[in-house]
Amino acid sequence: MRQGAPPRCPLNGSRGLLPVDGYAGFGGLVTGAANDAPTLAFCWAHARRKFYDVHTATQSPLAFEALQRIGALYVIEADIRGQSADQRRQARQQRSRPLVEAMHVWLTGQLERISGRSALAQAIRYAFNHWEGLIRFLDDGRLELDTNTVERAMRPVALGRKNALFAG
Repeated sequence: MRQGAPPRCPLNGSRGLLPVDGYAGFGGLVTGAANDAPTLAFCWAHARRKFYDVHTATQSPLAFEALQRIGALYVIEADIRGQSADQRRQARQQRSRPLVEAMHVWLTGQLERISGRSALAQAIRYAFNHWEGLIRFLDDGRLELDTNTVERAMRPVALGRKNALFAG
């Protein structure tokens, strides 16, 4: 059930880093005391998908620019894959942080120029609403840029459960 209700699981009351997508229910995990809740690290692939959908539907050059900027982060991640967490953090501080900061300034400027009701404005607001969690990877080399690895690992379980509905 993805209706915004907090996940009922052993994570409630735990601390640490939790890579997540934009599902609203995860917000319920962090509403407690700051030292008794996980820290959410949001997924760049989910933020990217919002811009991709706008670009596919409208051929918006601004959405394309956002995709290019996010793509530059993935190029850096490919370069540092396999390095230690500390090496990844250092590389991100030097290479990714300036790109992310420039992207924030650029997105802010674009949001001021476009209609607030447009799909592009919604994509930008999605990124801004999750910004703190999106940039968390910059300061922690243990985090991945997105949750794709975790989602790929969970997919067989979900498919198996769905396929079991048709058994017998």
